[in-house]
Amino acid sequence: MTRNPTRKKKGQPAARKTVPEFSLRDRILLAVPAGIFLFLLIYSSERFSSPVQEIGLIGISVVISMLVFIISKDYVTCALAQSFGLLFSLVYFAAAAYKEGISFSRIMTFGTSFHIGLVWVSGLLITVLIRLFSRGKWDSRKRRSSFHKAFHLSSAIFLICYAGLLVLLFYAQRTVDLGGQRSLNLIPLKGAFAIYWPHILAGEFRHGIFIQFFGNLLIFTPLGFYMSVYFKKTPWFVIILLPMILSGAIEATQYIFNMGKSDIDDFWMNVLGYWLGFLLCMCVGWIRRLVTKGEEKSIW
Repeated sequence: MTRNPTRKKKGQPAARKTVPEFSLRDRILLAVPAGIFLFLLIYSSERFSSPVQEIGLIGISVVISMLVFIISKDYVTCALAQSFGLLFSLVYFAAAAYKEGISFSRIMTFGTSFHIGLVWVSGLLITVLIRLFSRGKWDSRKRRSSFHKAFHLSSAIFLICYAGLLVLLFYAQRTVDLGGQRSLNLIPLKGAFAIYWPHILAGEFRHGIFIQFFGNLLIFTPLGFYMSVYFKKTPWFVIILLPMILSGAIEATQYIFNMGKSDIDDFWMNVLGYWLGFLLCMCVGWIRRLVTKGEEKSIW
């Protein structure tokens, strides 16, 4: 009787099982359908009118991102799915604007932009949380490299779209009226906050009140988050003054050119949103230090 040459000898360590890497083709084959589902989710969100539906939007996009990661166990595939969902949405709305003979700025409303942002953030949240609490085999050098590639890829696409969104919201969708009557409120809590907050407390969310309130609060949150990620060596006075200068410039421009209502509430909500993003990034580093007992200070 001949012995099996592949049979493990006594005392010999068991061979490590390796998880095959996803090829680019495999990543695209999984990411494209997931991106289509995310786009359909954004498309259907046009009919949303309550925070419950907004929460449902987040929940479904989280489930899609989790399924992508469970199937692929690959951060890059998740980033591609998020990116495809974002790009498919932009292409669709651009084509719809062309078909209807209107400008892209008219069809890409504040609410639509808000929903796209929610879906993208939900997908990013899953990958960040998995990386944040990963230990052992889930924290290998290869998986760390995969996360970095995925995060930078997704962030690059998002930041380009985000910059375009800011131009769209604060310039392209505004109309200059130099001869008209200007609107200016310099009393905190007596402008936009006073208009929206009572409706929020009363549970009235018609006419996009929920989106207008939280959209105004969170519009600068990505800016603060990415400032903390990519500009760690920036002097503190620049970090502190940046949101004030940007938001102040927007409000001043709106007043000078009469392109909308200039409101101190918009100013402080923008600045607060910036600091929420900045602190969120710092909290991620703090949690990672606790998880690794100080071995790793940040996942970025």
